[in-house]
Amino acid sequence: MTQEDKDAIYGRAKREEIEARKHLAFVQEKIAVLSRTLGGLSNLLHSNPQLIHVEGDEFVVFSPIDSRLKLEGFRKADFDGEKIAALLKESEEARIQCQNAERKVKELEG
Repeated sequence: MTQEDKDAIYGRAKREEIEARKHLAFVQEKIAVLSRTLGGLSNLLHSNPQLIHVEGDEFVVFSPIDSRLKLEGFRKADFDGEKIAALLKESEEARIQCQNAERKVKELEG
């Protein structure tokens, strides 16, 4: 195998590693957003449940000062257990893919 072939193989492996890291970071950010959403609704349920109303597919939070003013909304779909489980599975798969890509690059580096 020529040095050029080795360089091409290493370059592909490094690109795969970079893409795997990007995907893992993307999935981790989705989990962080979900965590903030769950935490936000949880805090409101604990402190001011009377401000939360159900409107269609949303939990809507109204201002305690002006009950006509919507402060924020939470989509019911964000609290779907199957969706959360799928996200956790995607995270685990992305973590494994990232580890495998890193291991491959290290092996090629010698």
